[in-house]
Amino acid sequence: MIGFIKQSDSKRSIKTMRLISASIAGIYGIAIELIQHFFTTDRRGEFNDVVADCVGICIGLLFIHLIYSKLNALERKQKTQ
Repeated sequence: MIGFIKQSDSKRSIKTMRLISASIAGIYGIAIELIQHFFTTDRRGEFNDVVADCVGICIGLLFIHLIYSKLNALERKQKTQ
């Protein structure tokens, strides 16, 4: 995702990529819990695991935002010098 953001100049595409990445991660986390619940005998799917996945997604998006903000600040600083 960072590579896509770095190559992109459009704010819309960055927001879209963040949304797509978060959606895929969320769907994957839910799917894993459902598979554990319905298709295994020694594991259980738990709601708390889905919540933990969502928290992880939010933290990941926060880090991406911070990295992107720092990269933009460095680029602006280099352009003004």
